[in-house]
Amino acid sequence: MRTKTGAALLEVIIALVVLGIGASALTGATTGLARAVRLGQTAARVGGRSASRLEALRALYLDGRPSCRVPPAGQVNHPDGLIERWWATGDAAQTDVAVAMAWPRGRVDSISLSIRCR
Repeated sequence: MRTKTGAALLEVIIALVVLGIGASALTGATTGLARAVRLGQTAARVGGRSASRLEALRALYLDGRPSCRVPPAGQVNHPDGLIERWWATGDAAQTDVAVAMAWPRGRVDSISLSIRCR
């Protein structure tokens, strides 16, 4: 009886196919992970900028005490593609301020705050 000492051509081909499938799955997972990291970074920038704008609007409203004044609306187009818009409605006793951030691919996040003049 004769014994085999090497791998047959079919076994090598099957091993290469399995290796290719594994490499493709790994590439797909890496691409999804990179996309999630970019989304998280953008969300962190949106949150930070929105909070800063709300604080600036709050300070502007309360700056005129005892008679608070409603801050003007505005917009900033950031170099990274985010578009920031803000507005306020109300009077000298209370106002509602809002900030909306439009992402480069169309998503919009917004936050609002109600402020009383004391």
